Amino acid sequence: MGSAGDWSGLPEGLLLIAMGAMEVADVVRSGAVCSAWRSAYATFRRLRLPTPNQPPCLLYAAGDADAAVLYSLSTNATFRLPPLHSVIGSAHGLVFTTDEAANPYLLNPVTGARAALPAI
Repeated sequence: MGSAGDWSGLPEGLLLIAMGAMEVADVVRSGAVCSAWRSAYATFRRLRLPTPNQPPCLLYAAGDADAAVLYSLSTNATFRLPPLHSVIGSAHGLVFTTDEAANPYLLNPVTGARAALPAI
C-alpha cells in the first residue's frame, strides 16, 4: 500500500465496499479520482453490486413532451436525461424506455449509458 496520504493504493475490495455505501453520483465521481479507482468503479458496475443506502430519486417530465429530469432528494441535484420517447418504468437505478422506433433499452440516467434490449 502507498503512503498515508496516497489513496490510490487502497485495495480494490475496500473500494468496492466503500462504493456500496455511496450514493450513485458519488460512485460515478469516484471513478475520476485515479486509474486504480477507475478500475474499481468499472468492477463495481460490472458486478452490479447493490447500493442499499441509495436514497430515492424522482423522475419527472420537464418542459418538452420528451424531456425528463432525475432529481436526487438527498443532494438536491438534478440530472437532465436525453430525450426519451417513452418511459416504461425504472428499477435499481435504471430507466426502461424506448426510442422513436419502439426499440427498448435500459438507460443509466446518471452516466447516460444505454443497453439495447431485445425487441418485444
